[in-house]
Amino acid sequence: MTRRALEELVDSIAENGEILKQQVRRETNHSFESCLADPCRMDEEASKARLAVIDASKRLVRLVTGPYDLFYDMMSEVFQVGAIRALMNFGIPQLIPLHEPLAAIVLELLSGLGRDPLCRLIRYTASYGFLQEVEPEMFGHTPLSALCVHDPVATRSCMWNLNVTFPVASKIYEGLKVDPTASDNTRCAASVAYASPEKQITNIWDYHRSYPKLELGFQDYVKATTRSAYYSSLHTVRGFDWSSVQTVVDIGGSSGHVSMALAEAHPHLHCIVEDLPDVISAGRETLPPTYADKIEYLAHSFFEPQPVATADCFLLRFILHNWSDEDVCRIIANLSPALRPGVWVVIADIVVPELGSSSGQVEAIVRYMDCRMLALFGGRERTKNDIVALVQGVDRRLVWKFCTQPEGSVASFLAFQCI
Repeated sequence: MTRRALEELVDSIAENGEILKQQVRRETNHSFESCLADPCRMDEEASKARLAVIDASKRLVRLVTGPYDLFYDMMSEVFQVGAIRALMNFGIPQLIPLHEPLAAIVLELLSGLGRDPLCRLIRYTASYGFLQEVEPEMFGHTPLSALCVHDPVATRSCMWNLNVTFPVASKIYEGLKVDPTASDNTRCAASVAYASPEKQITNIWDYHRSYPKLELGFQDYVKATTRSAYYSSLHTVRGFDWSSVQTVVDIGGSSGHVSMALAEAHPHLHCIVEDLPDVISAGRETLPPTYADKIEYLAHSFFEPQPVATADCFLLRFILHNWSDEDVCRIIANLSPALRPGVWVVIADIVVPELGSSSGQVEAIVRYMDCRMLALFGGRERTKNDIVALVQGVDRRLVWKFCTQPEGSVASFLAFQCI
């Protein structure tokens, strides 16, 4: 540990923490979840300060912990996830009222999980902020575990991640043994994790086809991520001049949560949400009436020619990173018949930054997502030049205009216009 590094990190936390204190004092709508009402609605100075505090705090913990203890802390994280997975599948967090603790003996009766392992697991997860023991064998919520009570979408998203992606993460090595160059997206870690004598699984999409209900869990995951400050739909609202277009096709738009944010911010917009039939059906059923005349739904696969020929803009938000370069080219090629001069194609995706060019927290999420894409889909996060080369390699009419990254967003927005 160097004295200078320690002093710099402590000073950074103090300086940026003061900016956050001022932000908190200006806010009046605090919640149980956070002292900050909504990080996405901060001004730019406060948003930068928030990221700086997160970065410096994590670096400070690493610095004062030291490599040996840090190594063993890192190894324990798999058990953190395993313990939460057990509690979630037994329904423990969902059984505890939001503002009232519940006795272990009651949780045992309601869940079927024995009191001894129940108490041991909760005491472990409480050590890192998930549930708490307020009195001996009386358990209540923390801001983290409270999501399981007041946000069913986040809960289902968490369950999908714990039950579907957790087994895949443990098979990254085995997947790379099968395909050391990671060039075949049909032989990724997911294909190893879910292989069976009856059927060879290629990736998570293939696994979902075998178990259709899992796709709904994935859609909840997609929707829940927009409530994160890093993935918020507000970044999409700010990432392009939507006042310059009238009709937007939200390709792979899930339930339409991003289109709703766009329609709310820009009432003149007409949004067409495209996704697979089951997803579109669920989206129609849950669309709030206020958006009925602004958003329509269309069942469509982006591996088929684009049927909407009257759009001013096609939005692909967090779509391309799920797919190999070959599949990305197929997706873009299927847009070509619907393009005419002046039409925009906006790609909202994670852009791999140059080393040290973004905040440590944002870069950590980028690297995590790249590893996640590798394991689940045989996909990848790409540099700006990678994306531009793929798009223009398919259709030279698409001219790259700009790339912007709103403050606090992990996604960048690459805008192409057809000439």
